Amino acid sequence: MLKMKRKLWSILVAACMTFAFMPTMVSAAGGEASADGVEYATLKEALEAGGNVKLLQDVEVDSIINVTKSTVLDLGDYTITNRVENERPICVNTDSFTIVADEGGMIIPEENTSALGFIKVEAVSDFTINGGNYTGNTNNGAFFRFLEGASGANIELNDLTVTTNNDAFYVAETFDTVNMQVNGGTYEVDTRAFLVDVYDYENSPVVFDGVTITANRGPCIEMSGANTTFIDCNFTVTGDFTGGYTWARCAIGIGYEGRATIKSGTYIANGSLMKENEGYGVYIYSSGGEVNIEGGSFSGASASLKADVDKNNYGNPAVIHVIGGNFDGDILAVTNTGLESIIIDGGEFTGITEKTTSNTINNISVSGGSFNLSMMNFVDSEIKYELQNNDYYTYYSTLQETIDHADSEAVITAIDDGSSTVSYTATLVYNDGTNKMVQIVTEAEGEIELPALNRTGYLFLGWDDGTGSIIEAGEVYALTSNKTLTAQWNELTKIKIEMKEPTCTEDGNIEYWYCPELNQYFTDETLTQAIDLEDTILTAKGHDFVGGKCTICGETDTAFDPVIIEGANSIYNGEAEGLAFRSNADFDHFLSVRVDGNEVAAEHYIVQEGSTIVTLKEEYLNTLSKGKHTLAIISVTGEATTEFTIADNGEVPTSPVTPSTPDTGDHSKNLMWIMIALLSCIGLSSSILYKRKLNKNSY
Repeated sequence: MLKMKRKLWSILVAACMTFAFMPTMVSAAGGEASADGVEYATLKEALEAGGNVKLLQDVEVDSIINVTKSTVLDLGDYTITNRVENERPICVNTDSFTIVADEGGMIIPEENTSALGFIKVEAVSDFTINGGNYTGNTNNGAFFRFLEGASGANIELNDLTVTTNNDAFYVAETFDTVNMQVNGGTYEVDTRAFLVDVYDYENSPVVFDGVTITANRGPCIEMSGANTTFIDCNFTVTGDFTGGYTWARCAIGIGYEGRATIKSGTYIANGSLMKENEGYGVYIYSSGGEVNIEGGSFSGASASLKADVDKNNYGNPAVIHVIGGNFDGDILAVTNTGLESIIIDGGEFTGITEKTTSNTINNISVSGGSFNLSMMNFVDSEIKYELQNNDYYTYYSTLQETIDHADSEAVITAIDDGSSTVSYTATLVYNDGTNKMVQIVTEAEGEIELPALNRTGYLFLGWDDGTGSIIEAGEVYALTSNKTLTAQWNELTKIKIEMKEPTCTEDGNIEYWYCPELNQYFTDETLTQAIDLEDTILTAKGHDFVGGKCTICGETDTAFDPVIIEGANSIYNGEAEGLAFRSNADFDHFLSVRVDGNEVAAEHYIVQEGSTIVTLKEEYLNTLSKGKHTLAIISVTGEATTEFTIADNGEVPTSPVTPSTPDTGDHSKNLMWIMIALLSCIGLSSSILYKRKLNKNSY
């Protein structure tokens, strides 16, 4: 009894000591957060502990929390409400900081009118936010503000939902470098969603992928420096804002030698609330930069694209290079120094007005793309022809290329030096049953290199200018007056070559057509799909020999030598029910059997497949004399021969096999003896134990 009391007392003391050494916050009921599994009374205590911090309830923060240890803050479905005035409630100064949220997030209540945002980042190497809702208005502050000590940070933002009257992210203490990735998410802001200010754009990659931003003032994104890529984003500037710079009403703003590549997405700043000189899809503002546009849709109330430079204070070039995309609005690169320029190699442009075309110092270079107004005054020096198809204008370097893109009744204008005030028109009549004609306008005495035409099933011969002579394509033709040139055709000869299946030894061919006028081969009767002659050939299949004979054509393999592969030199002593011999010749090629040179009647043997198995029947073998005999299995591919011996009845073979006791699989006797032994051991053990018990009781 005493021992039992001592044990209980020891357990009680140990429990008290354990409780005494545990953090005091564990005993507090309903802690706000936990860190690495330990529950804390307040979020501040948990964040100061660092590690994996999990919010356990909705929390209001009224004083600044300093995070100095690497932390992952899991908000879950809970929210942090900012009650801190004139500051952000969380200050990060650590190597790594991550926020994870489901439906939870951070809130600034309406009554906290002096709040600046949520997080101030003084220094960090890796900063990540995964999800969450972040809402509320600030006193001219950004929700997330990165200071100079965070230069070089890796920033990753995934699927945030943000609503505020100011900026969402302000990465602008003029960092040396930054590495930033923004994936998905929806941002609704009054001013701009992101400002990134970086010196070293070459080593500062920033990516916006699938991000949706609506800004009342704009720009949705302002990149001062950095090297930014935009993929499938949706940016809209409404113009519903009073004050601020007019240039800021743009979907994307680039400055301070920033670089950007736009691959896809929609970038709009053409709302009805836009005022004069407001609304730009992309704007390189006064400090310069470079934008490459590969695709996407752009529109602006003032211009879809604008390149601008403040020559007095900066002098950095502002260059927009368009490779593709859709653009609605003017394109402006008004310059006095040549520092602003827009280079257009492709894309579709609508909404262009005289603001673009009549400005003589609008520095635009066109070598491709389509436009709703003539851009002839802006074409690159390599461009020689303007094509007007209905209401759209495109540009090409050769007349042949222009003709290839011309619709019926298109007008082609040669881009000359403007030295002549007189022009002539060459009307090209296609004469192909479509009533198609194209006009080419050039200066008087202008020379054109006549193009070639294509017509299915016909050979283009050239042009007839009314003289009855044919002028071949490629010849230079001088216009001395208005002329009509009519295309001349010759119907092509089509010779059909039927399909021929290949054999084992001879090539075949596919079905194809040959045109002697063109000396070309085609896979279709309309002569539109050319093919090389060698590609019409179906290669010979080659023999597939099985058992010495081809399975395809039946030809015999001259190199095949049938042999007996089982049963050679057998001995028959009357005990077996016949003798079996197997030839490697194919069963289908079997002809007959000969013994001692004489053909054996079919009723004396059985022939089976695999390859060819012949079994001489017992009654036939009994008719043969004792001693050696020859056997031949005759096949289409040759003879497989061997010898066999007829011995006396019961005669032992010369190389007898020593018999062995067969394993019948009956192991029941062994099992029986094992069971007897086990039962004996159990009985003996029981007897010994019983005696020991008797002896013990006797004491």
